[in-house]
Amino acid sequence: MAHVRLVQVGVNDGKLLDAVIGLGDQHRKTLGLLPREAFRESAAARTLLAAMAGRQLAGYALYGLPRQEIRLAHLCVAPEWSGHKVARRLVEEITRRHPDRRGIKLNCRRDYGLNGMWEKLGFVPLSDRPGRGSDRAMLTTWWKDHGLPDLFSSQTDDAPLIVALDCGVMTKMHGAPESAAAKDAQALHAEWLSDLLQIVVTPRLLHDIDKITDDGERQRALGSAHSYHRPSVPAEVVRQHMKRLTGAAERRAAILSEEAAADRIRYAAEAAAAGAHVLVSTDDFLTSLAEEIWEECQLQVLPPAAVVSNVHNLRESQGYSPGLLGTSLEARVVTSWQDGLLTSFGIQQGTGVDSYLAARLRAAISRGDGRCVLIADAEGQPLALYAWRMDERVLEARVLRTVAHRLESTLARQLVFTLRRHCRDGGGHAVRVTDPGVSDQVRSALDSDGFTRRDEEWGGLVIDVCADSADVVEASERAAQAIAVAPPTIPAPVSAYIAASVERTLWPAKLIDSPLPSFLVPIKPGPADLLFGLWESLIPRPDELGISREHVYYRAPTRHGESAPARLLWYVSTDKSTTVSAVVACSRLDEIVVNEADALYDRFRHLGVFDRTQVRNIANRHEGRAMALRFSDTHIFSRAVPLARLQHLAETQGHKLSLRSIFRIGPRLFRAVYEEGHTRP
Repeated sequence: MAHVRLVQVGVNDGKLLDAVIGLGDQHRKTLGLLPREAFRESAAARTLLAAMAGRQLAGYALYGLPRQEIRLAHLCVAPEWSGHKVARRLVEEITRRHPDRRGIKLNCRRDYGLNGMWEKLGFVPLSDRPGRGSDRAMLTTWWKDHGLPDLFSSQTDDAPLIVALDCGVMTKMHGAPESAAAKDAQALHAEWLSDLLQIVVTPRLLHDIDKITDDGERQRALGSAHSYHRPSVPAEVVRQHMKRLTGAAERRAAILSEEAAADRIRYAAEAAAAGAHVLVSTDDFLTSLAEEIWEECQLQVLPPAAVVSNVHNLRESQGYSPGLLGTSLEARVVTSWQDGLLTSFGIQQGTGVDSYLAARLRAAISRGDGRCVLIADAEGQPLALYAWRMDERVLEARVLRTVAHRLESTLARQLVFTLRRHCRDGGGHAVRVTDPGVSDQVRSALDSDGFTRRDEEWGGLVIDVCADSADVVEASERAAQAIAVAPPTIPAPVSAYIAASVERTLWPAKLIDSPLPSFLVPIKPGPADLLFGLWESLIPRPDELGISREHVYYRAPTRHGESAPARLLWYVSTDKSTTVSAVVACSRLDEIVVNEADALYDRFRHLGVFDRTQVRNIANRHEGRAMALRFSDTHIFSRAVPLARLQHLAETQGHKLSLRSIFRIGPRLFRAVYEEGHTRP
């Protein structure tokens, strides 16, 4: 195999990219259709590999990189190169490039007879389920493990992206692939998407299918529609969305008749009410209202190719919205018993477990020390409830409940982070969640945050140590004993990626001797306030909610050595209206993306506080491109580190300092600044 070489396919490799697309099209019956845009996106993301025998294409691998794993979409070998270990070379190269990912996952139909091949390539079968094709052929999910320690094994999110279709997309998806639009729609049916994407059917779709005059086409579309999930669509929620969207449509002075416009709008209203994250449509009217639909319903309107090409990014965003910042949600300490409080969260007063939980709540409320908190919407409807207590150095969350709501996943993730903050502020080193009735969203949040489950309890570590790895390991071993969980295993040497995972799992731990880089990021007071809520007089919000766990910050696209993952120290400068000049917070940098303004905004708007115009303004000063920094788990310092003190610390460390742009700093200076700002109670 020495004469076969592996190459990275780039966006400018026109002939090679066309050859890869052509080979994929030849094998679309087994691989599934994939839009040309998806190949280009993969090339841009550097996740498209080609195996070359001289100038001949012998095979290729196309994959995605969700946060903790590798998702293999296409592994294709030209027939004349079958048996030459091309597939093995491609899989091994993917592992070599991404050893810090947990492993490689893929889906494959059992009737393809490839089980033996996957076994030889080091994969093991995880599960079987029926596919989405008309024959409902069984799919097997295969996994190739990279042998990372158990500390990272739970940091995944298996929730699918939920998409609703309009009638135009539905008929193309189940018709003949006679056009590029039809091929793009049919790509939604690819088997590799089966556990990443869930298609749902709304009443408006069924009504429009019923209007199809061709009997054969109508029956085919109706039969296909009934093969998908039909979720509950609350009429009152639809009515509210319709009211808001109708006003938006009228402001756009649409040329459609009032009845036709109402039918289009109902697609979005019903999709949002059904819990969909994306409405798949190429309809010009719906596309023109995409911004309004997002603002009013938190629903994206995208064409099929965009969904397939960006399914990993869309899936990551579906369960998270930073809507707690600037919303009317209210967090208040419960100071008196409310008879209806329990039933809102599925707790029935009586005997057994529910009676026990009721007693816990009464005890927490009677203490009157802020340890029972209710989160409600603008109408006063309960959305989340949690009660906790400190027992020596362990925080026990006795009640941790959420109700179904479009922000439920956000609330769940923030509440888990809030418990960590309460534990840290109270001098604790571990969190136990002992509520046996947590929702699926809370379970997912606990799991993705590195909590360990034992029976009906969950345990997580809170290691408030900024030191070398050995000291962090020693502290985590002591904390693990307190809640009877196995201490984490941190491999040596620690890579930057693993260090970032450790710091997430053991937050607020910092591994100073790891290769995880640290950067000082200058930011103006206005954006800093929007992102972090630094000045309550400008953006009032309850402290119990804390800041959103993930955000995005846009800046000039010029690179200054930035890499992800990394740590960020936020230096808020001084402008005409606000005097700050201090380091105020620390975050974890998860991703850096440079692209055109609209592409960045469409990808990250679920995380951002800037609107499209603001992102465009940044890009317009730099030939239409901007940089997005996606960051998470921000820790607002209890004591800001002023400029004079920052300069002194830098001089003490013999460190040069620049505040004009993003600037990399050494681990010793990071530790000095972090410990200066992070004063413990």
